[in-house]
Amino acid sequence: MKSRQLILLCLSILFISLTACSKDDDDSKTTDDEEWTIPTVQQLSASDFSHYVVGKGWKCMGSRKINDDGSIAKEDYYKSYADDSPEQYYVATDILTSFLHSFALNADCYYNRTYAYAKNSNSVILKGYDYLIFRILSVDDTTMKVIRDIHTSANDKSIYLFCIYKKMTDSELANYLNTYKTDYNSLLKN
Repeated sequence: MKSRQLILLCLSILFISLTACSKDDDDSKTTDDEEWTIPTVQQLSASDFSHYVVGKGWKCMGSRKINDDGSIAKEDYYKSYADDSPEQYYVATDILTSFLHSFALNADCYYNRTYAYAKNSNSVILKGYDYLIFRILSVDDTTMKVIRDIHTSANDKSIYLFCIYKKMTDSELANYLNTYKTDYNSLLKN
């Protein structure tokens, strides 16, 4: 009788520990899947854009291609892309500074662009042109999710990336401003 109770106790403990581990594993998978699900677009007024985005640095935590069927690729786009790294941003009042490492030029580069914010579409566009830099899907004090049209493919078809950015700390931003000293545009002119 006692051995039967001991076996039932052991089975109960085993069952509880297995279901607890199983739930933890499921939650971590769900969180990752949720992170790479395109969110419902959050409308941002010009005031919201200034509050959440302007005056801050943003580092790319990941970029995944949006496939033709609307699904999100499982791998980071830049993992297999050899020419450039993802862009990091510093957003001033009307100047967007992009930081990237160009493998082709073997340099840590920056370039500045004058931008405009189109509040009707949450878009940061190149001022004076109809060129999308990125479209904000959602933003808060620490995270910004955007869609970028990187305008590069062999058949002149746009490639869209879903990117997740985290707000830089002051020291991270200072590091980018002090380290990325090569003007990308001047290198391309040579």
